[in-house]
Amino acid sequence: MKRLLAVGMLLAGVLAFAGTCAVKNVSLTKIDGHDVFAGELHNDSGANFLGHKILVAFLDSSGTVVETKNAPTCLRTLQNGEADFFSVASTKSPSVTSVGLARMLIDSSMKVGTAETGDGTFTNIVITRKNETDLSVTGTFKNTDDTKLVAPTVCAVVYDTDNNVVIVKTDDSLGDLAHNATDTFSIDMTVIDDSDIIDHVDLYADGEKDDVAIAPISDLGNSVKACPTKTPTRTATPVTSTATVTSTPTETPVAADRTATAAANQTTIAGLTPPATNTATPTRTPTPNPCN
Repeated sequence: MKRLLAVGMLLAGVLAFAGTCAVKNVSLTKIDGHDVFAGELHNDSGANFLGHKILVAFLDSSGTVVETKNAPTCLRTLQNGEADFFSVASTKSPSVTSVGLARMLIDSSMKVGTAETGDGTFTNIVITRKNETDLSVTGTFKNTDDTKLVAPTVCAVVYDTDNNVVIVKTDDSLGDLAHNATDTFSIDMTVIDDSDIIDHVDLYADGEKDDVAIAPISDLGNSVKACPTKTPTRTATPVTSTATVTSTPTETPVAADRTATAAANQTTIAGLTPPATNTATPTRTPTPNPCN
């Protein structure tokens, strides 16, 4: 993992805010052949935002900017005292990118306002590392607020053992949720190929209520389950044996004795064996195995 570097953005003197927005808990990690810069944007400006963007710059070892990108944000809102989360991959070779910087983008995307309150719960959370690089996050989200939640999304923020953000990804395929309605989410992502790095996943859900984004609902510190390593199937080696044939005189059975024996056996079976009962076996629905 490369040296980590982040900068905060000073808003005082630009938008007349008293505080700052600072980037924290960052990482620059090679994932799937490219450097991914990820982190948290903390809002200590004294203002509430209903809309915002995050600008990321990748620099080379000499400090020259080689690429700038808008980073997809995890959350719709960025309220005072809260944080948003981001990650973005460079298109440059990892041999070129050495440093990542981020700040809030000051443009027309910035919208000041207070988020609506919402209420919901996460259940059935399963976070599985299928191999060295594939991470699966699934579960169910329920809207327990009295008001319908429109266009809900679920965001997964993956942390390393040093509590730095490694990667962020969102599922925006959930349907609108009425009061007490639920929907499932599924997020698959590629992570760093080191099983000792990935530590836990924080989950966030938000959406819109009465045309205003709600403050995010969270479920934090979810542990990652590693799928067991598959053991190669052993192939049995056939054993070849040579049978020895021994000539034994064949005895001619007596028809009367064989009939009597068969009758005796049938009597015994009829006396000891209860009649068969046709009982329907209930059909079991197999539980999906995330490790398959």
